[in-house]
Amino acid sequence: MRQGMDELIEFLQISLEKDFRYDDDVAVDKLREVISELASNRLDSPGRPPPDELPQRPFGMVPELTAREEAGMRALMTEREREFTAAAAKRREENETAAAVAHRSNAVGSTGRTMAEEDEDEDDGERSL
Repeated sequence: MRQGMDELIEFLQISLEKDFRYDDDVAVDKLREVISELASNRLDSPGRPPPDELPQRPFGMVPELTAREEAGMRALMTEREREFTAAAAKRREENETAAAVAHRSNAVGSTGRTMAEEDEDEDDGERSL
C-alpha cells in the first residue's frame, strides 16, 4: 500500500478512524494487556533523562546580549568571505556583459537586420572613407 503524503494523512485521520478493522472492545482489551506487560518490564515510563539532555541554565534565565548581538549585526567578513564576494561580483559582471552582447547580436534594428549586422556595415563605411 504505497500512498502519497495527502492520501496517508487522509487515511490516518479519516478512513482509519471510521473503520479501525477491530471491534472497540477487542482493541481496548489488547491495549490493557500491552500496558500491563510494559509495566511488568518497567518500560511504562521513560526514566530520568541523561545529564546532557537536562537544562544547562535555570528556567526563565535570559542570556545577556551585547549591543552588537542585540542589534543583529554580524561579525566582520573573513578574508575567504571577501574573496568569495569579489569572485561572485566579477562573475555577475561577466554574465551581464555576455548577456548584453548576446542581446545586442540578436536585437533587430529599424532596417530589419540585427544590430550587430548594422554595426558591421557602419564599420565598413567608416573604413572606406
